[in-house]
Amino acid sequence: MPSPTIAKHIKEIPKISTKNDFSVLNEPWTVWNWYKKFDWVHVLGLIFMPIYGFYMAYTSVALQQKTAIFSVLYYFFTGLGITAGYHRLWSHRAYSAGPTLQFILMLASTGAMQGSIRWWCRNHRAHHRYTDTEKDPYGAQKGLMWSHFIWMLLRQDPTTVGWADVSELEG
Repeated sequence: MPSPTIAKHIKEIPKISTKNDFSVLNEPWTVWNWYKKFDWVHVLGLIFMPIYGFYMAYTSVALQQKTAIFSVLYYFFTGLGITAGYHRLWSHRAYSAGPTLQFILMLASTGAMQGSIRWWCRNHRAHHRYTDTEKDPYGAQKGLMWSHFIWMLLRQDPTTVGWADVSELEG
């Protein structure tokens, strides 16, 4: 056990914030902590990349028919990945799929930029288990934009979000 003098200095050492420090999420928004509340990987993928794509499409490259067709097909392909893959196959276990179909759905889902299979399914199962409560990760009581989009952009404290078992998705 350290001496009282050393213990005094140990208490004065500021706590270093780590990625898993969720205490800032329960604090009010300020000029100094706002950036800590965002999940920057999702912000980059869901906000900045589409803006950059639209900017480049309108300033650098003339839109060609083959590009427009590819974009529409890719939109539906990634939507299928989320609907048939993340949602129906992995979250609800509504059907079983062989390794080839799972791989194709995984690729399609990845293109939608909605996080990993494990992360998405854990939140979706928690949503069904705790619908319309404070433990619902994307509960409708927080508003339409929250329940469809914003929940992916902001970090959530795992101690306030309901628990859901996704152990069969491990490894």
